[in-house]
Amino acid sequence: MHIAVAHLEPSSALELLLEEEFQLLPLSKQHRGTPPFANEVERVIRSVQPDLICFDITPTPWLFLVRFPDVPRVYLTNFFLTSLTESQTHQTRQLNADRQQWNELRRHRGMPDLHHAKTLYDADAVVLCDPVGLIPGWETLPSPYKAVGPIFWQPATKLPSELDLRQRLILASFGSTGTKRPDVDDVDELRSALDCEAVVWAVNEAPHELAPGNEAYVNIPLSPALEKSVLALTQGGAGSTYAALSAGVPVAIKATNRNQEVLAERLIDAGVGALIEDLARRPHHEIAAKVEQMRHSTGALRIHPGDLPPAELAARTLLETLRDTTSSDDSKVRVHLGASPCLPGYWNAHPGDHADISWNLRDESLPLDTESVDVIASSITLDRITDDPGALSEIRRVLKPGGRFFVESPIGKLDRARRPGPRAVLDLQAHIDGYHAGNRVELAGGSEPSLRLAFHRIHTRRRFSMLPEIIRKFCIRLLPGVVKSVDCGLVLEEADSAKAARAHSIESEFNHFQAARITANRAEETRRLVLHIGTHKTGTTAFQHYMRNNLAFFHQAGLQYRLGNNGSAQAHELAHIAMREELMPPIRVNNPELMLDEARLEMRESIRSWLSTCRQPVAVMSHEALSFLRNQAETERLKDLVGDDRKISILLVVRKPEDYLRSWKDQLQKMGFPNESRLPTSVGYTEPDSWLVDYQQLIDVYTASFGAESVTVLSYEDEMDRYGSIVPALLHECGYNRDSIPPGWDRKRNVSLRQQ
Repeated sequence: MHIAVAHLEPSSALELLLEEEFQLLPLSKQHRGTPPFANEVERVIRSVQPDLICFDITPTPWLFLVRFPDVPRVYLTNFFLTSLTESQTHQTRQLNADRQQWNELRRHRGMPDLHHAKTLYDADAVVLCDPVGLIPGWETLPSPYKAVGPIFWQPATKLPSELDLRQRLILASFGSTGTKRPDVDDVDELRSALDCEAVVWAVNEAPHELAPGNEAYVNIPLSPALEKSVLALTQGGAGSTYAALSAGVPVAIKATNRNQEVLAERLIDAGVGALIEDLARRPHHEIAAKVEQMRHSTGALRIHPGDLPPAELAARTLLETLRDTTSSDDSKVRVHLGASPCLPGYWNAHPGDHADISWNLRDESLPLDTESVDVIASSITLDRITDDPGALSEIRRVLKPGGRFFVESPIGKLDRARRPGPRAVLDLQAHIDGYHAGNRVELAGGSEPSLRLAFHRIHTRRRFSMLPEIIRKFCIRLLPGVVKSVDCGLVLEEADSAKAARAHSIESEFNHFQAARITANRAEETRRLVLHIGTHKTGTTAFQHYMRNNLAFFHQAGLQYRLGNNGSAQAHELAHIAMREELMPPIRVNNPELMLDEARLEMRESIRSWLSTCRQPVAVMSHEALSFLRNQAETERLKDLVGDDRKISILLVVRKPEDYLRSWKDQLQKMGFPNESRLPTSVGYTEPDSWLVDYQQLIDVYTASFGAESVTVLSYEDEMDRYGSIVPALLHECGYNRDSIPPGWDRKRNVSLRQQ
C-alpha cells in the first residue's frame, strides 16, 4: 500500500514524524480559500490518482472550493463539527459571514451552492476521534459515522528526571490552537487549592519567565506527566484535552475560539470539565470538591477503540473473572454496573439506554430459554415488585448451571423498603449501614450466600456537610432531602466452600433508589406526552441539557426524553414540521435543507416511530421554537403529528417582555443572525410591540387546539426566585419532585461563555 500525505507548509513536526514512512506532498498556505489553492490541491490529487482520500483538516477555508474525484473519502474529525449536532461552530459562522462570496466562487467552478458548513464533513466514512461518552447517541450512531476514541500524538521520550520525582501536579498544555494563557492568579489559586507541588507547562519553546510555582518543559510526553496530575489546563483543543481525559484527568479550559467553547460546553455537561476562571474563583474547599467530582466522572469516558459495547463488555468481563479468579481474598473484583458516577478503585461499565429485551416483572415470563444465560445483574429491581418468588423463579430458570446472579438492592429489610408514603424514603436513607440479614434467603432463593458491605459513603447536601457528625447522622435519619448521593457496594461470596471464594462489588448512587421508587409509584398512571414549548431565554437550554445528561435515570424512573435526530438535546423536528413556511428563525436560516419535503417526511416518520415505541408512562419533547406557532393551522399540524395515543400537556414558560426581548436580541447577535428589527413579522423584531411577547395570543392558539386544561403557564421570574432554575418546576409538572431528581439541575447554560 502506498500512502501519500499532502500537508500545509511549513510543518517541521509533521515532516519529522512522517518522512520515513510516507510520501510527503507540501501545499503552500499562501492562497488558502482561493481558486489557486484549490487548483493546487486538485493537481496533487491528480498526480497521486488515489483509491481513497482521508482528511484531517478543517474544510473551511481550505477545501470548500476543491472538486474531488469520485473516489471513497474518509474524514477524521470531532463529533461537534459534524451534522450530528446543531452547535454553531467557527466553520458555520465563517459560512454565515461569507456565504454569498463563497457560493459565487463555487458557481464559477461548476460546484453547487453551499448551504451549511457541516455538510463539508460528510464522507463515505466519518471517523469521530472523541471519547465516545461525549458523543450524543454514540451507541446507535447512524451510518457513515464511527466512533474510535481519542487520537493524539506525544513524543516517545521519558520525563526529565526532576519532573519524574514529582508526585502531585497540575499539567498545563495549550497545544497548537492558540497562544493565550489563563490569568496567573487563577492558576495560582488552583495550585494552592489542590495542594499541588507545581504547575507544569508542556511547551514547544521555553518561555522567558514563569511565575513562582510554575515550571516549563519542552516537548515532554503527556501521558506520564498526566499520571502525576490531578487537573489539566488546556485551551479546549481536542489533542491536549482528550489526552487528559484518556488518562482519567479532568480539565479546566481557557477557550479562545468558538470550537473550543463548544467542546468546553460539552465537557461541562458531561461533568468532566470546567472553565478555568469559573473554577479558580471559588473557595478552596469547593475547588477541591469540584475537581474530585470531575475526576470520578472521567471514568465514564474511558472507553478505548475496539472495546465492546459497555453492557456486553461488563458481562464478558464478569464471566472471565468468575472462571479465572483464585481463592485468595486479593483476587476480589470490584465492579460498578449502572449509570452512577465512576468511583475510585472499581472497574466501571456503563450500560446504554437500550435493552435488548423488555420484561414486565409483574406478570410475564422471561422471553429466554431455560438454562441459557451466563450472568444476570439485577439493579434496584427486586425491592420494587410484589412477586419476589415468581421473579426469582424465572431468574433461576434461565440461568445456566454454574451461572451467576448479581443483586443490587436497597440496604434494609425488603418489606420495610416497600412501604408506601414518605417514610419509605426515610427508611432507605436510615438503613444504608449494612445489608440486612433478613433478606439473604429471600434474595438467594433458599441457597444462602454470604453478603457483606464492601464500600460505603454518604454524600449530604452542602449545608449539612459542615455539621458535627452526630447531628449530621441525626439529620440523615430523620429529615428528607439531606442525602445527595450514596456510594455503596455489596460483596457476594459463594456459599459452596468447595469452590474458590470469588468476590464482586456492585455500586449505585442514591438516585437509583429514588428512580426505582418513582417507577413503582407511577406504573399505573395515565400515559402522558409533555410538550415543553419554551419560550426562548427562559432556561430552556439548561433543561434540555439536564435531561440529555440524565437520560438513563429518567428512563428508569418512567420518563422518556426525546433527543433530536442528530443527537441534540432538543426535538427540533416538531417545530420545523408545524411552523408556517414564511417564518425563518436562525435554525432554518442555517439549515435550509430542513425545509425540503424529503427532510420533513423523514422527521415526521422519526417522531411517530419514537412515540409508537415509547414504553414509558411519561414522554417529554422540548423545543423553544414551538413558541413561534401563532395560528391554529400550526398547532393543528402539531396535534396531528403527535397523535392522540397519550394525554397531552403543554408547558409554557414566560418572562417579563422587556427582559425577554433584550436577552433574545443579544442571543440573535451572538448567533450572527441578520438584523431585521424593522420587519414586524420577523423573529428578529425586538421592539416593545413585538409579536414575540404577545403571550396571550400564544396561550390562546394552544388552548384552541389542545384545550385549556392541557396548557400550563409558568413564570420564569417566580421559579428563578424559588429555585434559581426552571428545571424543578418543569419536572414537577411532569410528575417529579425536586428532591427525587439527580443533582445538576441548577447548572446554568450560556452564562459563562457570555461573560467570557
